[in-house]
Amino acid sequence: MKKFSILLIMMMLNSIVYATTWRPSHKTDPLTGDSVSCQEITSFGGYIYHWPSKYDLVFWPWTSSQWIIMNKRNGYAAFNSHFEKVPDAQKPALRKWLAANYDPQNPPSSHKEKLLWLEKVYSQRHKNDEFWSHFYRIMVYIHRDDENIAKVYIKKTLPLLEKSLQSASNVHKQLEALYLLGEYHLRLKNFKQAKEYFEQVKQIDHPYFNKLVKDRWQRLELQKH
Repeated sequence: MKKFSILLIMMMLNSIVYATTWRPSHKTDPLTGDSVSCQEITSFGGYIYHWPSKYDLVFWPWTSSQWIIMNKRNGYAAFNSHFEKVPDAQKPALRKWLAANYDPQNPPSSHKEKLLWLEKVYSQRHKNDEFWSHFYRIMVYIHRDDENIAKVYIKKTLPLLEKSLQSASNVHKQLEALYLLGEYHLRLKNFKQAKEYFEQVKQIDHPYFNKLVKDRWQRLELQKH
């Protein structure tokens, strides 16, 4: 009984150490002025950078459904940090699009449904390539159990990563693009291209990216045989 109690305490402490916590809050819908319920972050730690989503270089809270805010009255939705930031020039067209395309009787409910709706809403907001590269990688991660859907988003991401590599303004941006190009070619079973990109990452010699490549290199070798 004593051993069981100690084990239970250790499990509880472990869950606390790796916890992410939220608190209820509200934000203002920039299209209607409505006060919309949401969740705000209260705590997290560097361990989020070692969770499985690291292989797509997307990290909590972006991978959490709680990071999505939606006004169910008009259908406006966005990630938490974007929700209140709609340029005035975009508001009339976005209101018109939502009125024509949102069904308040059938709002998205699951995480995947909300992300699909977000993709449509953000398409009305003239977001840049960096945004879409990140968004598509979130979709790759969330659909990781459905290879066909994941591949659709991988293929959408690849040309954006190639452009990012060409325009990389610093070593970190270069590393991100090189690693992800290797990772996504690996998932498409383009082993030669994957190895070429991973080799370039290794030459730059960054500890975090070296570890990612080491993990994936083992997978590459296994899949080749």
